[in-house]
Amino acid sequence: MGKKSKTSLKASVTVETSLSLFLFLMFFVCMMQLYMVLNLEIRVQSALEQTADSQAAYAAVRDCHDEDGSLSYIQCGLDYAYAKNNVIRLLGKEYLDASWIKNGSGGLHFERSSFLKDGETIALVVSYKIEVPFFLMPEISVIQRTCRRIWIGDDTSGLKNTKAGTNKVYVTPNGSVYHLYADCSYIDIKIRAVSAESLDTLRNKDGCIYYACESCRPERSEIVYITSYGNRYHAFDGCSAIERNVIQIDKNEIGNRHICSKCKKRAGG
Repeated sequence: MGKKSKTSLKASVTVETSLSLFLFLMFFVCMMQLYMVLNLEIRVQSALEQTADSQAAYAAVRDCHDEDGSLSYIQCGLDYAYAKNNVIRLLGKEYLDASWIKNGSGGLHFERSSFLKDGETIALVVSYKIEVPFFLMPEISVIQRTCRRIWIGDDTSGLKNTKAGTNKVYVTPNGSVYHLYADCSYIDIKIRAVSAESLDTLRNKDGCIYYACESCRPERSEIVYITSYGNRYHAFDGCSAIERNVIQIDKNEIGNRHICSKCKKRAGG
């Protein structure tokens, strides 16, 4: 009788151990599946964000022309086809086709996206379904979205008057000169987004070529930012090398600053 009890006890422990091991393995597999799904969604979102950035930049320059009337922008389709193709390019068609997305790269749908309906906003929306290949789990419907407002340029600190009053001038906190006009090219910087491929042929207003900015160290990516009179191209429009914090002060506050050469010439001095 004692032997049977011991045998039953051992069998019970063995069953419980096997069940615990099975439950642990199931938990581990479920966590791995959750990680795979989340990783897939993160990668899709990243590609969606990059596509929205490039479309917003292209939209900002699509109507720009050179002084001779020739087009200086890159035509970029602000439509579903471009968005889908660019997301596929960024993620890789082979990766998507081998992923858990139903129908692979062909399973991405962008029909819910909108382009400049209000004149300034790009809203990219991608929908797809995920098929988890284990335990007969149901399809997971996913909708991911991102919005971008197209870049429309800088307004010099909200200054409304072009010419300062009799006793007013414009300065920057660390500048050594003062300006008579708010739209002086030294402080009213016109920033525009251009294709990196066009840098070889672009010239600033003084006829100089553009070099890489030492501050933001841009790479030759799809979009870079330049100014009309500067000779550097930048990775982003907020680079500290092109930002200007313009303020209006009284002339008796100019200290050791001297008048800007361009403003002096413009004023007939």
